[in-house]
Parts: sequence; C-alpha cells; structure tokens
Amino acid sequence: MSSKARIEISNWISFWTAVQFLTRIPVSFALSKSEFDHRAALQRSVAFFPLVGLLIGCFTSVVFSSVSLLWSSAISACVAIAAENWLTGAFHEDALADATDALGGGWTRDRVLEILKDSRHGTFGVLALVLGVGVRVLLLAEIGPENGMVALPISAMLGRWSILWMMAWIPPIEDRHTMVRDVGSQTTWSVFCFSGTIAMVIWSIIVGLFQLASNLLQRESNVQETHELLPQWTQTWIWVSVQIVMVSLVVSSLFGRYVKRRVGGVTGDFLGANCYLVQLAVLLYFAAQI
Repeated sequence: MSSKARIEISNWISFWTAVQFLTRIPVSFALSKSEFDHRAALQRSVAFFPLVGLLIGCFTSVVFSSVSLLWSSAISACVAIAAENWLTGAFHEDALADATDALGGGWTRDRVLEILKDSRHGTFGVLALVLGVGVRVLLLAEIGPENGMVALPISAMLGRWSILWMMAWIPPIEDRHTMVRDVGSQTTWSVFCFSGTIAMVIWSIIVGLFQLASNLLQRESNVQETHELLPQWTQTWIWVSVQIVMVSLVVSSLFGRYVKRRVGGVTGDFLGANCYLVQLAVLLYFAAQI
C-alpha cells in the first residue's frame, strides 16, 4: 500500500470497475482521480455484473430497434450483435471459443488446461463461434425488435448473473493462477442473492414501463387488444420471471457440473462461456413464447 491513504471502496467505484472489466467504455473520468485498491474493487465489482449486463442488453436492443426502422429483422440483428461485440470487445464470445476448444479437444484434465492457455482458436472454437453468434442472430430475428427491447436486456443481465452462480458454487482451479482466484474467490451466496434481487427489481421496472407505454399508445390510437405493443406474456411478468430464472440456473448448473467433472474448478473462459449459453437459453425461451 502506498504512503497515501487509500480511500474506501464505494459502490460507485465498484460499479465503474465492473463497467471497465466487462466493456470497452473508457471510465477514467470515474476512477482516475481516486486512489484505491484495484484488486479489492474488482472483487466487489462482481455484484454489479448483472446491472452492467442489463445496460449492455439495453444498448443492443436500442441498436436492434433503430436499425429495424430501415432494414429487416435479420439485418438488424446482425448489426446489433456486431455493435454489442464492439462494446464488449467480444469478451464472452472469445471465452466461448476458448472453452469449447479446450473441452472438445482435451481428453484429460491437463490437456484441457493446456489448450486453455493457447490463444489460438481451433476447429471446435471456430464452430462454437459460428453456431453461437448465428443462433443468436436467428433468435433475435425471430423475436423481433419490439420483443427484443425486453428479451435482450433480460438475457444479458441473467447471463452475467449466472457468472456469480458459478463462482459461488464452484471454486477456481487451485493449481493454476487465474484472475478468477483474485476476483471470484470472494463471491458468496449473499452477493449472488443481492445482485439477483437487484436484477429482478430492474426487470420488473422494465416490464412495467413497457406495459405502461403499450397502454398509452393503445389509448391514443384506439387499437384493439389483439394488436398490443407487447405480447400477452408481459402481463404475467412474475411467472415469466420465475421461468427465465429457472432456465438460467438449470443451464448454468448443467454446464458447471460438467466443467467441475472435467477439470475440478472454473476459469474465466468457463465463466464467460456459461454467460453466453445462458443468454442463448433465455432468448430461446422468449422465442418459444412468441
């Protein structure tokens, strides 16, 4: 620790540290003037991963809806996913490719960990990227921009929330120094529940605002009930919330159990891959509802 007294890690600093970790947004305006323990701030920032995921999803949905005013849903979905990858630096896409390469190409634990160290993508990784991004584009095109305004933020938020689930449940690999040991070793079930509560409150607010906007538009334009801005399932948001949370936890639990059996712990690549899989699962749920 330096001779200067380091300030206490506030929620403000923790939030912007999470933004810095998960996106390419410059946050020097919020962090550069403060002297603090960056490792401790990164450990505390995990509680804000779902909130940052929500903001990422909102950005993607705005791009999706805006581009759809000019082009088809398929083209708009491609542009939206490209814009999101620019925002995040393809953070979780890279993790998906690395994790698939390792789990697909490694027959032993040591070989899996060895492949994880290789920054190059093999056949399994490229295939995972093509299928993962392709399926996500197809799902967005199927869901449409109106429903995407809800589905994208929620899927992105639950994807980052599932990272906390895995960190609290599965310990990091002990015989290998990874960032997860520095960041995720302090993640507890209380942090997981706290961030989940925030996520569900925000989800409720989003659905409530959209439903309010739908009712106002219907009242002004005198459209019939069968032509609502949002589908009928938004009126039963509590049941939908329970379902998508269960979908997220089931997918995360199955993948986490498989990873734990293969290598005995988690790394950042496995956490990122889990986030992407959960996002796909939630989008699949919304597509099925529509």
